[in-house]
Amino acid sequence: MAFARHLGLETRRIDGGAEVRLEITEQSLNSLGVAHGGVICSLVDHAIGAAVAFALGRGRRAVTAELKVNFLAPASAGVLIAKGRLLREGKRLIVGEAEVVDQTGRMIAKGLGTWAVVDTP
Repeated sequence: MAFARHLGLETRRIDGGAEVRLEITEQSLNSLGVAHGGVICSLVDHAIGAAVAFALGRGRRAVTAELKVNFLAPASAGVLIAKGRLLREGKRLIVGEAEVVDQTGRMIAKGLGTWAVVDTP
């Protein structure tokens, strides 16, 4: 995905979901000098979305239908790591969550989202 590459997201499959890494750069900071909320939302969206994509496999697609993110602590430098996993996989809707931590393990954000399956095999 071009947007993920633009943000510098590194994605890999892990047992039970997906892990996404993001190095905080000057371009990802807001006017207060901390990671922009939109960057963190994108990280959460991508982590859950990757877990959904891994679960669905090739030939099936889903899109974000709803996303909620709680911001718990600021981050201004280093690497953020989001782990996405599925909570429930239905035929048409999939619910997942992601936790974002910094390189020390401090929780930065927690997200919950719903994906709508847009095509079926």
